[in-house]
Amino acid sequence: HRLRTVPAEALAPLLAAHRATLARRGQGVLKDARRSALTRQTLDVAGAPRSVIVKEFRCGSVVERLKKTYC
Repeated sequence: HRLRTVPAEALAPLLAAHRATLARRGQGVLKDARRSALTRQTLDVAGAPRSVIVKEFRCGSVVERLKKTYC
């Protein structure tokens, strides 16, 4: 089953866990590249733990952002 929505109050802990996993290069790191990072986290849904993939898009420099906006 796929969970398409996550309660807003669950986002902050998921993002904190994502950052912590990346910082310690933990077992849950699936990808850690220049443009994006993926980690596997656990989210409690209706009293049951569920595996959740957190994807982070890394924007890059201000110049890179401007190029993407106007090109």
